[in-house]
Amino acid sequence: MRALIGLMVLGTLFVMAASWQSRMTSELRKDRSQRYNVADDSAPGQEGWSRLILGRPSGADPLLISEPRGPVASFSLQEAPRPVRPDPTPAPRFRRDRVHRVRPNEVLGKICQENYEVRPLATVVERVAIYNDLASPNDIREGQELLLPDPAVLFPERPRR
Repeated sequence: MRALIGLMVLGTLFVMAASWQSRMTSELRKDRSQRYNVADDSAPGQEGWSRLILGRPSGADPLLISEPRGPVASFSLQEAPRPVRPDPTPAPRFRRDRVHRVRPNEVLGKICQENYEVRPLATVVERVAIYNDLASPNDIREGQELLLPDPAVLFPERPRR
């Protein structure tokens, strides 16, 4: 008998808590819609779910995603056109390419940072990788010789100082 009374008390407490939560949720939604002038967007069947929007839309074009390939859907960003490789034979007004032998644990970003004052560094790294016919800026090996051209060769569109 005591067990039955205990279960009834627990059940009653559960029903009371559920009705209190439902009432508080509806009051908070109403308060939010009045205070922030936000429409109540809770759709039927979506109770308990919220939508979070951070910041404002940037107005940028959406990312283009290629079609899935193979049995597992794998998506990748559409590859941007690669910039044209600068002419490896510079005009006589430029100094000759420097040769850099890659040391252990060296990365192309650090090499470019030490050898070029041109910014942005990411663009310099990309163009040096293209100049050296690397598939990726991460595609260097210890002992490999890299050609480091004059910045005017990497950036012919920029005025020379």
